[in-house]
Amino acid sequence: MDIEARHVFQTEVDLKKAIRQNELTLLFQPKVNAKNNAIVGAEALVRWNHPERGLIPADQFIRIAEKSELIDEIGDWVLKQTCKILADWTKRKLPAVPISINISPKRFLKGDYPGLVRNVIRRWGIDPGLLEIEITETSLMENKTVVTDAIQQIRQLGIKFSLDDFGTGFSSINYLKQFRTIDTLKIDKSFIAKIDEDPQMSAIVKSFIMLAKGLDMEVIAEGVETAGQLKFLTDNDCPVVQGFIYSKPLFLSDFEVLLREGEIRPKIGSATDIMENDRRGYFRVNFPSRKKGWLTVKAVRGKSVNAGKAPIDIKNIGGGGLCFLSDLDLPAGNQMLLAFGFELKDDPFVLNGHIIWKKKLRKGFEYGAEFIIDENERARLIKDLNQVLVSQRHLLFDPFA
Repeated sequence: MDIEARHVFQTEVDLKKAIRQNELTLLFQPKVNAKNNAIVGAEALVRWNHPERGLIPADQFIRIAEKSELIDEIGDWVLKQTCKILADWTKRKLPAVPISINISPKRFLKGDYPGLVRNVIRRWGIDPGLLEIEITETSLMENKTVVTDAIQQIRQLGIKFSLDDFGTGFSSINYLKQFRTIDTLKIDKSFIAKIDEDPQMSAIVKSFIMLAKGLDMEVIAEGVETAGQLKFLTDNDCPVVQGFIYSKPLFLSDFEVLLREGEIRPKIGSATDIMENDRRGYFRVNFPSRKKGWLTVKAVRGKSVNAGKAPIDIKNIGGGGLCFLSDLDLPAGNQMLLAFGFELKDDPFVLNGHIIWKKKLRKGFEYGAEFIIDENERARLIKDLNQVLVSQRHLLFDPFA
C-alpha cells in the first residue's frame, strides 16, 4: 500500500471513530448586510477535532468521506446538530438567524432524506425558515429528476435552498430558469477575488447579480476580503456578503457573542467605513520595557475550562490585538479561547481573544493574538491607547525631560 492509499485508509478509519466519539464540531461564519453591518445569517462549517492533529478543516477529510457512506453520516450529523443549536438559541431567547448547511449531492439520491429533514425539524421544534441548505451546481446536473423532487419536498417544509459556488458549472442557468427550486445564488469566491482589478471578472459578477435579480432570487457573495471588493458589491446591489473582511469561521461560543451584538463591522472597512476605521486606528502602542499582564484559558474547542492565570510580557497592544512573550507553549488557531488581562492608564482590561501566530524564541515564545470584543470595548481600548501614545510622545520630545 503506497503512502497516499495508506493515508486515505487511515483517515477513513479515524473518521468512523470520530463520528462515533463525537469529535466533529461546527464553526459559524457570519453572513452580513454590508449596508448596515447587520448579521443576517451564517454558514455552519464542519470541522474535525482530531485528538492528535487538532482542528482539521473539511477539505482534508470530506473528499475521502465522499468515497464512502461516511459523507451521509456527516451530513446527517450536521443537520441534526444545527437544528439542535437553533432550538437552543430560541430557548435562550438569542436573536436566531438563518443557518445554512452543506449537503452532499449523493444524499439527495436516497429517498429517505426529505423524511429525515421533516423529522429533525419536528424533533427540535424549530422554525423551518431558520434552516437553509446549500447545494452545488454538480448536484443539479446529476440525476435532475431525483434531486429536483427531493428539493421540492423539502422546500414545502419552509426550508430554503441556495446554489453554492455559482458560476463554476456549465449549464445550471437553464436549469434555474426551468425548475425555479433555488432561492439564493451564492457567487463563488474565485470570481470575487478579482472583481476590483479585472474588468472582465467585474462584468461577469455583474451579470450574475442581474441574473439572480431577474429570476427573483437572493444573491450573496462569498470570499469577500477587501474594501474594494465590498464597495463593488454594494455599488452593484449585492450587499449580503460572507468572508474574512467581516469574520473568519467562529466557534459557537464566539459566534453567540456576535449574535447578541446583532452586527459586526468590517475589519478593513467598506467604502463608508474606511476613513472612520483609519481614524479609529488599529495602530499599535509599543512597550519597549514590556508591559506586565496575564492570560488564562477560557475554552478549548468550544468547551469551557477553569484555568489559573499565567504572567505574560506584552510587547505591544492595538485595537485589534496584542503581541506578547510567554514561557507557555500554546497552540495558534481558534480552537483555544483566551482572556488577556492588563492595565492602561490605571484602567483594567480583560479581553477575550485567539492566538493567530506563534514564534519560537531562544527562551520561550512570542505570540500574536486577535481580540474578540464588541465595539464599545474596542472604543474604550483605543481611547486609552491614544492617551498612552500621547504620553510616550511627550516623554520622547519634551526638551525639559
